[in-house]
Amino acid sequence: MNENNILNLLGFALAFMLFYVAWPRVVVDYIRQRLFEIRDELFDLAADGRIGFDDPVYTRFRDTVNTLIRFCHEISWPRIACLALPMKLSGLGGDYEMIHESVRGNKPLRDKIKRLEAEMLALVLCAMCLRSPLLLLL
Repeated sequence: MNENNILNLLGFALAFMLFYVAWPRVVVDYIRQRLFEIRDELFDLAADGRIGFDDPVYTRFRDTVNTLIRFCHEISWPRIACLALPMKLSGLGGDYEMIHESVRGNKPLRDKIKRLEAEMLALVLCAMCLRSPLLLLL
């Protein structure tokens, strides 16, 4: 084996380590940090008295963010597809609009919560795409 082949092998090993070990960890750390910030904004809304700590909107949203923080390292497009399709077919998971009934009269609060939800969903999609080398290429 000549020196060129050894350097090529080392370069390939380094690229593999970068894209399959280091990069996913960086993505997960970033997504978790942003989810903590979203949860903090929601807590600030409740601490300011704009929404109750026992309000279904607060508890459901906080539980969702906590679950995403906990399982962020396992988000992938096959898992999302395997979870989303059965939920859609069974009719589960579509009660967010009913939960928003409690804040329907307060447009600024409702808009803030919807913005936080949209940011949370964008982060999930970002995590899903950035952790997959195949989706990164697309």
